[in-house]
Amino acid sequence: TVAEEAVSLSSDTLLLVQELDGGPGRHVLATQVAGLYKVSFSAFIFAHSARSLLSLSLTLLHPITAAKLRLVRPMMNRGTLRELNVTPACQYTLEESSDSVEILMRLPTTKTIEIRWRGLQGETKDLDEGEGKVVVEEEPLQITASHDVLHSVMDSVLQSSHTMKFSTDSEHRSLGSVRFTVTGGARITSVTGHGVASWRSSPSEQSTLVEVFFKSSLISDTVLVLMNTELELVAETFSVPSVECEGVLRQTGNLGIVKLANVEVHPQDSKGMASVGVDELPQELKCQTNRPIMLAYKYLSAQSHVRLKVIKHEQLGVVEAVAESGFYEILMSEGQSMHRIILNLQNSRQQYLDVRGVPSDARIWSLLVNSKP
Repeated sequence: TVAEEAVSLSSDTLLLVQELDGGPGRHVLATQVAGLYKVSFSAFIFAHSARSLLSLSLTLLHPITAAKLRLVRPMMNRGTLRELNVTPACQYTLEESSDSVEILMRLPTTKTIEIRWRGLQGETKDLDEGEGKVVVEEEPLQITASHDVLHSVMDSVLQSSHTMKFSTDSEHRSLGSVRFTVTGGARITSVTGHGVASWRSSPSEQSTLVEVFFKSSLISDTVLVLMNTELELVAETFSVPSVECEGVLRQTGNLGIVKLANVEVHPQDSKGMASVGVDELPQELKCQTNRPIMLAYKYLSAQSHVRLKVIKHEQLGVVEAVAESGFYEILMSEGQSMHRIILNLQNSRQQYLDVRGVPSDARIWSLLVNSKP
């Protein structure tokens, strides 16, 4: 490892701007000494403000892997940093001083950076200055929901993998929580997603209300929630679990059905669902399984359901193991005998096979299966 050495800009090392025809100029490092140079630069960038959310973006000609952002206290309303969101996702550390906050970021190779943040005391200051004035209520967020689900029919169990995408009409206001109802008697096994702080479910007789709470640092106009459910199949005909999101302007979705057991799956009836081809399903949904999708649906309203009929067949008894042919050879020499037996077997279910009738005083010299000991 070679230690880095600072190089001063002089007559043999220059940093100049090269003008391009019809394009923005670019910085060029000209030097007379060959070697590996590490170039760092500082840029003053305008930050955009929308209510209490500040943001800035940076577009570069060459990719970078590290960056340092210095925020002075006036940019945080003389408070501390409360929320920070960096795109693309990165590792960062905060170093606070009396007049500023430095953010050290380790990024994946990228040419674009977008940073959003809020200050802790900025909102408090706004509230103090607003006392005694007419309070103007903010319009509620307009939320649209997209729900894609893959149902896997197993032996007496229906496993479902739900992907819910919530989109808002404003990227400057964070989504604090969402609520949705799972109908059909399914049991919620897990709820995950980027920025999910916690979740809770309130089951009732026919449905389960699920509330998902997000971290305050989640600043995005799109939120993904992943949920897994299980439904015990006690009858041949049943309704697949459905999800109805509360407080959304519109809800659409796609539905796919695969089978993992030796059963027959037949559609019975559907309401608010349109049967579509498998090629019309989203690619993200089709990539969740390596099995063929038997049925595919698309819906434009949460008030929809699908009923299926699953027919189970009794397993037929088959031969577990059979010896198709055998070869027996014996060699006699000086009152001793050597025996060799070769069997051609077909085995479907047995883990071990017994060879009986071998004399107790016999000595086994070798045993090979498929020519391997």
